[in-house]
Amino acid sequence: MPDAEQPIRRSVWRPAAPRPARPGLAGKRETDVVVIGGGIVGTTTAVLLRRAGHEVTLLEATTVGSGTTGGSTGKVTALHEQVYAKLEEKFDASAARLYAQANQAGVEQVAALANEMKPAGARCRFERRMACTYAGDEDRVDELRQEAAAARRAGLPVDDASTPDLPFPVAAAASLPDQGQLDPFAYCEGLADLLEREGGRVYENSRVVDVETSDDGCVCHLANDAALTCRHVVVATLLPFLDRGGYFARTYPSRSYGIAVTLKKPAPAAMTINLGSPTRSTRAGARPDQLIVVGEHHKTGQDPHTERRYAALEAWTREWFPVRSVDFRWSAQDFMPADSAPYIGHLALGGDRLYTATGFSKWGLAAGAAAAVMLTDLVGGRRNPWLELFDATRTDVLPSAKKALTENLDVAKRFVGDRLSAIAAPNASDLKPGEGAIAELDGDKLAVYRDDAGALHACSPVCTHLGCYVQWNPAETTWDCPCHGSRFTTDGEVVQGPAVKPLERKAASR
Repeated sequence: MPDAEQPIRRSVWRPAAPRPARPGLAGKRETDVVVIGGGIVGTTTAVLLRRAGHEVTLLEATTVGSGTTGGSTGKVTALHEQVYAKLEEKFDASAARLYAQANQAGVEQVAALANEMKPAGARCRFERRMACTYAGDEDRVDELRQEAAAARRAGLPVDDASTPDLPFPVAAAASLPDQGQLDPFAYCEGLADLLEREGGRVYENSRVVDVETSDDGCVCHLANDAALTCRHVVVATLLPFLDRGGYFARTYPSRSYGIAVTLKKPAPAAMTINLGSPTRSTRAGARPDQLIVVGEHHKTGQDPHTERRYAALEAWTREWFPVRSVDFRWSAQDFMPADSAPYIGHLALGGDRLYTATGFSKWGLAAGAAAAVMLTDLVGGRRNPWLELFDATRTDVLPSAKKALTENLDVAKRFVGDRLSAIAAPNASDLKPGEGAIAELDGDKLAVYRDDAGALHACSPVCTHLGCYVQWNPAETTWDCPCHGSRFTTDGEVVQGPAVKPLERKAASR
């Protein structure tokens, strides 16, 4: 693609001509286990549950793989920046060992399932690669050495005696061999195909808005009034849309940005990420000359200049690599837990029939596959030793209380402050084509967008999750909630939960 052309605004993994969507669920039906969410956690869990003998139905609000998994880098690794040193500090060495065991098992689980997809699913392109965390300057070398040592104590064969082949100075590095990379969108599609071939059912465009539980079972209620009765429900929706357990208060939403570029020579083979900020995560793409660069993370809804994030990634990439063209740009979201470990298991306050997995800190591929193993064991009544660390009902908040308090104070600040700032909102008539803002329209403060044809689109600015004011995201042309990460289209439809109801539409004109 020539430099003069604009990058395509979608994940590099999303095909230009996607497969036709599967039918949505209609009417009233029954099954044994319902898995809600078609990302890596949901699709892997559904396959493993089916192989364990359960009748399984997978429900996806849009299309399989189209959420955070399909917007990830596609790195499948147990090496996660500085997590092992943090786990030793917040818990103990045994916690770090459990984390390492689970994530390395997740790598091997992905590799095994990817191998099963061949030849029909070969386009997920699972490849073994080295994962590398590096310090760009001497100030971070001690931190990196400490993380490498903690990872080795956790049982991982991490090498910190060599540095990766990168076109810029690297002060030190920690490398883990035999990790993996793949096309995450194609991988999820391949898992959905496996599930269907083995007797499971997959429904797309089937948004669940509530789950009723009783001693006799569960009923999943969909936005189109369809309902599915079952014995167990796995909520694998990035963040549980059910507010039981309050995971929205134990995590915070973070967006990251990605670009895919064509180089004038082959991209470095290793999967790399730096310590410190701004984050620069790289990997080779589908072609030898394709490089994927991800970074620029920030709290969702708390940056009014998101276009600058792409510009910063492109500037860094052009500074260090011989770029022929910038071909794709996209963003994705994840939820960051207060104590560095995801929440996996029984959904807190949800009883014995509801399960979840959330808070993967942008490392959800290996950890998501490990979560699927844990959830399958739980549904089948089997003990899983990894849950000692990841238990979603854990209440020992002392190691993370300060972090959780800080994030919830930030939510409270946004709840009040955004309403106060809306008092001085601009007039909707001042918006130019392509602009959005909390603006005054016919005497009301609304979320208003003017499209390229000049027409206004107006919605209530109040997020339907817990009532925070949404904020305009110019890079993605969406309304994003700065409190808990829900996202909406310019017409108020839900793009991403935990909200399940759209913003209220308001009448608008030119």
